[in-house]
Amino acid sequence: MRRTFALLAFVIAAMPLACGGDGLSPEAVVAEAATKTADAGSARIDMSAAIEGGGQSFTMVGKGEFADQRGRMTFDLSQAGQELSMEMIFDQLVIYMKFPSELGAQLPAGKSWVKMDLEELSREEGIDLAELMQAGQSDPTQALQYLRGASDDFEKVGEEEIRGVGTTHYRGTVDLRKAAGQLSEGARESVDRIVELTGESSFPFDVWIDEDGLARRIKYEQSLPTAQGSNATMGMTMDFYDFGVEVEVEPPAEDEVVDLQELIGQGS
Repeated sequence: MRRTFALLAFVIAAMPLACGGDGLSPEAVVAEAATKTADAGSARIDMSAAIEGGGQSFTMVGKGEFADQRGRMTFDLSQAGQELSMEMIFDQLVIYMKFPSELGAQLPAGKSWVKMDLEELSREEGIDLAELMQAGQSDPTQALQYLRGASDDFEKVGEEEIRGVGTTHYRGTVDLRKAAGQLSEGARESVDRIVELTGESSFPFDVWIDEDGLARRIKYEQSLPTAQGSNATMGMTMDFYDFGVEVEVEPPAEDEVVDLQELIGQGS
């Protein structure tokens, strides 16, 4: 369970070249979109995900806003006909999860938030998220860093509008090791560990980029390990908009929070 939770959190929280132009290859345009989009400083995001594997499946739809390695999102989750809603606050490498009342009743008295320290959880699997995320954020926007690993098979698919904005649609594969190539040695070692656990170093990726070089939508499919030792498949789509929006986020009060590690210990 710990392995699955840590890696799923990494993906949800899941992970620069020059100014774009007609003279750049699709690979270069895609790679530089990571930096340009991050340089916008903040944005709102809508996302949807579907995970299947280990005999189970669930879908998730959410929206939120992010800036300066912090953000918030609300989610609607569906599994086996059950619908749940929850809230998440991202504070660098720490995620706070507020569960719906029907699940919150299982928490200690007076606690309504669960704290998940990604760095602590990932360390158990030999993954140093402090290193791995030094160039980005521990929230869903971190997936933009995958664009740095654009392979030379990227090509233009066509021109499309995303939320009324004209974009160019590119499709290809991203290489995790290439994406981490500009990071520290520790980050590269952590990526190697992720590849070891999932058995995959690359995966298909679509990105829609506007005339300013900003990623307006990304879509990809990635393998995740399960507690049973097999792989699950996660498909993710994220839209980015309202770049430069003002974002104010505060973690919940300490007396309302219980640490995930404490809950895991209680269930051992």
